[in-house]
Amino acid sequence: MIPEYFSQRENVINIEGIWPILEVTGLDKNPQVIEELRRDFNYDVKRPPGAVPFETGVALQNYLAKYLYPDLPKAAALWKLGRVTFEGYRRSLVGKVMLAAMPIWGPHRAIKNAPRIYDMTMRYGVRTVKQTGPNKYELRHQNDPGNIELLAGNLEAGIEATGAKNVCVKIRTLASDDHILEVEWDEQPK
Repeated sequence: MIPEYFSQRENVINIEGIWPILEVTGLDKNPQVIEELRRDFNYDVKRPPGAVPFETGVALQNYLAKYLYPDLPKAAALWKLGRVTFEGYRRSLVGKVMLAAMPIWGPHRAIKNAPRIYDMTMRYGVRTVKQTGPNKYELRHQNDPGNIELLAGNLEAGIEATGAKNVCVKIRTLASDDHILEVEWDEQPK
């Protein structure tokens, strides 16, 4: 069921990073997965869509998490998929361009830009960020009933890609569609 507030923005998820995820994990060579993606999600690996409806995107995320990590609880599998999603996106053409500056930006600038970056792939919800300590931020996802664990894993991998050490991301749930990702890391030597 799509929430009513989705009418304020498009209710789609950009999935350009799916193909690179398939490549990173080897699923691009798995005929069963390719057929299930086509049949169940209308995802043609030869002509992948740029975006899918919200519900399809969440179902696709759940499918890949369960397929790749069948022995993990759903939340842990989605977290790992979030990390793989970052790596997959990083290999895509758009991702190479978008993420090339992350090591130069460093973790502070990356987290401050996170709402804008997420808005380019998820055209729903509202994201804000605030600094709560020297190396600590809260990234709030409002009106976002999607897989917050996937976003937490994605954020963790993204902040690590800036060169930050000992990155820790925690999820604080305020409501089913309102979450705060608390992220912190060790101070970087100057």
